[in-house]
Amino acid sequence: MPSPTLPEPPYYMVSFASQRTPGDNGHHEMGVAMLELASRQPGFLGFESCRDASGFGILNSFWTDEDAIRN
Repeated sequence: MPSPTLPEPPYYMVSFASQRTPGDNGHHEMGVAMLELASRQPGFLGFESCRDASGFGILNSFWTDEDAIRN
């Protein structure tokens, strides 16, 4: 996914790290649904994510302010 176009700071980032276990077990569909919901929230600016061959991944989401994150 391309990097989001971010406004001039300040803005906020939330980072989530995970280690996948063998098998998808619905993980992909849940991730898509969660990002769909987040993208409709006021203050959501975008996200970046990556995962390595061992299954370790990081997702960073970007927000306008702390209230947007809490909501």
